[in-house]
Amino acid sequence: MDSTMIESNIKKAGRLALAFDVLHQAVKVIPDFKHTEALKEVSKPNFKTSMLYRVGSEKLNPNLDYLLNLGAEALEIAKKMPEIYARKEIKILERFLDEQAVTNKKTKMYLDGGYSSVELWQKANSKNIDLMFTDMTGTKYML
Repeated sequence: MDSTMIESNIKKAGRLALAFDVLHQAVKVIPDFKHTEALKEVSKPNFKTSMLYRVGSEKLNPNLDYLLNLGAEALEIAKKMPEIYARKEIKILERFLDEQAVTNKKTKMYLDGGYSSVELWQKANSKNIDLMFTDMTGTKYML
């Protein structure tokens, strides 16, 4: 195993931990009686351990996809309750899903976007016109 494989796994594990934190914060603001069985699991202490710490490199992507889909489920529940949907935690979840995931059109499932660091930065800042420039042909580029 070389250093590039280790670096890749560290990045994936970091994204997995971030996905869990964003999901956990969003689930906490949704009332318990609205939780599905899968969302109830997120609040249990052993869920974090099984998702983040007892994971081999081959399970990083499937776990990330699972957390992204749980996040989409939580977002759908929150959208039905305007006072919950307006909360900061839900807005962060919505932005996280928008920036970190792609949707499979056939299955309607969220999948890890597999973006590089540069692509993630560009996607996150694509609406900021101060970071864009146009060349002589009229093509727009991100800085």
